[in-house]
Amino acid sequence: RISVVVPAHNAEKHIRHCVDSIRAQTHENLEIVVVDDASSDGTGEVLEELAAQDSRVNLVRSPRNLGVHGARRMGLSQATGDLIGFVDADDYIEARMYSTLHGSLDESGAGIAICAASRVIDRRSIGTKVAFRSANLIEGDVLGRFCRLKLGSGVLWNKLYVRDVIETPAMKELERAVDASEDYIVNFGAFARASSVATCPARVYNYVLHPGNASAQGDPW
Repeated sequence: RISVVVPAHNAEKHIRHCVDSIRAQTHENLEIVVVDDASSDGTGEVLEELAAQDSRVNLVRSPRNLGVHGARRMGLSQATGDLIGFVDADDYIEARMYSTLHGSLDESGAGIAICAASRVIDRRSIGTKVAFRSANLIEGDVLGRFCRLKLGSGVLWNKLYVRDVIETPAMKELERAVDASEDYIVNFGAFARASSVATCPARVYNYVLHPGNASAQGDPW
């Protein structure tokens, strides 16, 4: 079973499209754990509606704003899957994303599978955010390759993790001062625990750019 954790704070404009893209996955054995991180807009109402429509949507509410890492921790504590994925509330994914990553893990026995990602504006691809030339199984120097940026970027959202690989580092409490780099810290722990990593060239994650977004340039890997 795959558990997809989505932290959401004041994401009313985007959260329906995000969750609907996860609901549309071709991989059937899936749950969606969405954490309403003390939103002050209509995020909670949208999520209540989605949870009423689909029993796979598990709405978790935080009474105070935890930040992205804290909300993910809360979601992961409620997740029941053997495999764990993360999607950001303003992004969306292609219908075959998790079947692709699940197949890669199943075939390779890797602890982490990573897919390519597109940069998107108004639901239109404008280029590549993360790219891989081919499907590969990396079995040696996994952490070193991650630290040298040879395995894509340090984000959590374009990956599927075996639970034993991600749970311990993702559940560690971090100071809010490092909230902007929490993905890299968590992934450092995950890649240290993984004996092998599988890369998938399919661009099945859509990273949405907004006006003024500092990540408008594609990553060169």
